[in-house]
This record gives sequence, structure tokens and C-alpha cells, in this order.
Amino acid sequence: MLSDALEAAAAASAVAAAKKAPLPHPLQTEDARQAALADASSADKVLQQHLMAVTWLLSHTTTAAAAADVAERALQIPAVPLHWAKQLLAAGMIVTYAQLIQAAHSMVAGVEVWVQAQHELGLHTDTPPSAVAICCPSTWLTTNGPLGPRWKEWRELQPHLTTPELLQLAMNCSMLTTAAAAGVAARSLPADLEPQLLRKLLSTAAKHKHARAASYMLGLPLVQQHLDAPTLQVLLRMLMVAVSETGDSRYMGQLARQWDSLRPAAESMASDVVLQLLQTAAHLSSSPCTEQLLRLPAAQQFSIEDVKLLLHTAVVHGEEHCFVSMLQELPAVEHLGTVTVEGLLQTAVQHGRYFCAYFLLGLPAAELLSTGEVLLLLQKALRKGADMPKHMAWHVCCLFNLVWRLLTEIFQIACGM
Repeated sequence: MLSDALEAAAAASAVAAAKKAPLPHPLQTEDARQAALADASSADKVLQQHLMAVTWLLSHTTTAAAAADVAERALQIPAVPLHWAKQLLAAGMIVTYAQLIQAAHSMVAGVEVWVQAQHELGLHTDTPPSAVAICCPSTWLTTNGPLGPRWKEWRELQPHLTTPELLQLAMNCSMLTTAAAAGVAARSLPADLEPQLLRKLLSTAAKHKHARAASYMLGLPLVQQHLDAPTLQVLLRMLMVAVSETGDSRYMGQLARQWDSLRPAAESMASDVVLQLLQTAAHLSSSPCTEQLLRLPAAQQFSIEDVKLLLHTAVVHGEEHCFVSMLQELPAVEHLGTVTVEGLLQTAVQHGRYFCAYFLLGLPAAELLSTGEVLLLLQKALRKGADMPKHMAWHVCCLFNLVWRLLTEIFQIACGM
């Protein structure tokens, strides 16, 4: 029965985590957002009910083997609330340091909560002081009151980040400061460290969205030497999402500066992987290393269908960071037909993406549009512009450029007749 309760709790935790996972782009309506919040709240309540059942059953379990099995399986449940971790430990569950490290290597979110619960309950365990310091911000001198400068927190944690397993534990923590400290401490890793341990650190940073930690590590020669294509792929996607969600453009500059060292891993990425990354970047209006990705051999071999997909995504979701101007450099762009370009122009005008439309008119196929097609686009653009608020000066400026370009096209067509 206890085993069944644990399995039910693990399943409920997975559902709750999925409900809380952010969407790749904030295009939801307010009703959809409220519905998602309600689903997440309901999933949390179900998880709490299952944890209550586990706690009650554990308190009535007399065998040490059953208690040990509970600990091993409970540590696979991500993001257990602190008060439930304390209740489970108070009911007799024992978490060993080996189990904690195993969960960290499995990249289970929030495993530090078990150390925090042990610390607050005053339990004597085999968890070393360094692991306690990593997992428990209450032990940091700089957190007495408002958080002090990050560099002080990182400096305080550095003496504890001395082994690969402690680095993995820190990187797996949900606390951004702890993960960033692990990224900084990675510079002290031995040169003969097994490459898979480095990749695990990077993959953990990607999974838990520790953008700052990943950015630090990507600048390390040891990491650059052992970086492979799958690890770089998940890191780039995570950084794209981070730039989109936080607006922090520093990651773009850091990636651009590091790109020459990352190029070997990037050039080994398959064409479909590069396409997925560019699709993500276009969808999120986030462009770290977009230009560099477009220069990869895999991107230069994109098919016409690939380019059409990228252009459509860039036009629909492009906002101010429209990729159309960069996508013009792809060889397959030269072979786009007038029907495709006309459709993209209509989509751009419909969505008010006049900056995108301006660059679309520079495509070779746009020069072959008929007078009627150009006049229709001009009519739609003017009608759309008339409905715009006057304060949207940038869009009005782009509209003017579009209208001027369209008038030029009409004039050239008329002179050629």
C-alpha cells in the first residue's frame, strides 16, 4: 500500500510540474492563463493529498527496509514542499547523502529541500557540512536580512564546491545563486575530468533554466573542449527562452564572443536540429547567435520548405526582432516563388509587421509581383495603418517605408509596360 501511495504521489507530482511549466511563447489569452493557473492549483492539491497518505502510512511502518524504500522513491518526486519533506522525515524517513547525490545526478528538481528539512529538524545524518551549506541559504552569512551582493554569496560558497558531486548538487538546486556559484566554481575542475560529468553539469543547467551558470561554463576552455552537439542544442534553446523571458541581452553578447570556441560542436549539429533552434528563436523573438546559426553548413543546405517555414514564423511572431532580413542570406531564398512571397507579404500586413514586409519586398520573387497584387497589398497596408494608435511611431514609420516601396514597385511596373 505504501508503494502504491508513493507511485501515486510521483505521478501527481509529474502532472503538477507539467501544469506549472511555462509555455514557449506568451501568446495565451487571459482566459487561457487563468485556466492554466486553475489547473496548476488543482494538480497541487492532488499532490498534497497523496503526500498526506504517504506520511500517514510511513508513520505506521515498522520495518527499516520499507522506510529505506520510501526514501529512495520519494527523492524521485520533484519539488516536494518543505513542510511535507519535514513531515516525512519526522515520520521516520531517512535520506542518505548517497541517495541525495543520486537524485541530483538524475536532475530531480528541488532535492535540496530534503537537506533543508533535515537541517531545520536538527537531524543527524551523513550529509557533509559542504552539502548543507550548498542547500541551505539560512547558513549563508550574506543572507542575514536582504541578500547581499551576489559576488559575496558566490565567494562564500566557493570553498564548498570542491568536488564534481558537490558541483552537481549545487547546479541541480532551484536557487539561481547556488547554481551560478557552481558555474563559477567549474573553472577549478581538473583537466582530466570525465567529459560526461561536464556535460551532465551543462545539461542540468539547461533543464533547470540556470542561464547565468550555463553562460559562465560555456566560457571555460575545458567545457568548450568537451562540448558536444546534443548538449549545445539544449543550452542554446534554454538561453533563447531566457533572453525572451527576462529581456537580458547579455547572454547574446556572451554567446557571440564565445562562438568561435563553440563552433566545432555547432557544426556537428544536424540540419533538422539547427532548423528547430532557428524556429524557436523566431517564435520567441529571441536571437542569441541567430546569425551564427544561419552561417552553419547545415543552415546553408536548408530546403525551400524549410525557409518558407522560418519566414512564416518570423513574420507572425517577429515583433521588433524580425529575422526576415537575416534569412535573406540563405541560398534557398533565391528560389522562393511569387505566390509564396505574396502570401508572406499579406501575412505581414495582416499582423502589422511592416518592418518584416519592407524586407520581404527585397526578395527576388517580390520584383515579379503583378500590378494588381501590389495595389491590393498597398490598400491593405493603408487600411491597417489607419487603424493604428498615433503613438505607435515606429510602426507608422515602417508603414511609410512599406508604402513608399510599394509605390516604387508600381512605378517601375508602369514604366516597363
